[in-house]
Parts: sequence; C-alpha cells; structure tokens
Amino acid sequence: MAIFRTDRTIGSDRTPERATLGDDGRWRLTWLPELPLTPEQAIAGIRLDEILSDPALINDRMAIAEATTCADRIGIILDQAVIRLWKSIIGSLALCAVLVTRIGLGPRVRVRRFGFDGAIRAPGRFTTIGYGGRRSPGWRRGWP
Repeated sequence: MAIFRTDRTIGSDRTPERATLGDDGRWRLTWLPELPLTPEQAIAGIRLDEILSDPALINDRMAIAEATTCADRIGIILDQAVIRLWKSIIGSLALCAVLVTRIGLGPRVRVRRFGFDGAIRAPGRFTTIGYGGRRSPGWRRGWP
C-alpha cells in the first residue's frame, strides 16, 4: 500500500478515492467532501480507506485498531467511515451501470430466446461449454 501526494491531490495505489486541495487551502476526501481537513487528516483518511478496502485485513485486530485511530484523526467514528465508503462504492457502481445501459458503452450482447440455458452470448460467437462439443440446441433457429 503506497500513498502518494502531489501539490493538489493525495491518493493511493489501492483505492480510487482521493483527497484534493480546495481553493480555501483545506483538503477534502472524495468520500467525505463536506469535512475540510488538514494534510495529516487527509492522509489518515486515505490510509483508512486503504485498510477498509483490503479484504485480507478484515480479521486483523491491529489493522482495525489503526483504522479506528485514522477515523478518530479525521473526526468521525469507524462505523461512519464504513458507511460513507460503502455509499461511495455504490454510487460509483450506479454510475457505471448508467453508462453501460443508457449510453451504450458496454459490450454488445444478445439474449438467446429459444435456448435452454438463457445465457447471454456475444453476437457471432458460440461456445461449446455445457454441450459436450456439439452444436447448440437452438442452432437451427438462426442462432449463429
């Protein structure tokens, strides 16, 4: 886990969350934008995000203690940090879903209408998984 700092941002190589320097000279975390922070608090916020984003640390008491200390440094409790980071992740996933479905940035797929498995397959492609190397049951109905 490496935290990097530039003139206007503080970030990590493990998480997409960042802290940015505002016009008022205070730092703001992307997952906690309403709270102005000092540079030390911003680094503690990024470190907190790193700890909570690593599934390997879920049962590590020392990591949870460090996460609690980091949350205390930025002025919130650990439970609030977990909820705020969760909401940030859900918001990012919702934005991705909108981009894929409404704007059409996702892969072009077609749903088989007459197949037995209801699988989604890319047009012009066929996989033999589940059919033992034979043709698809719906191959005579115009499916590629």
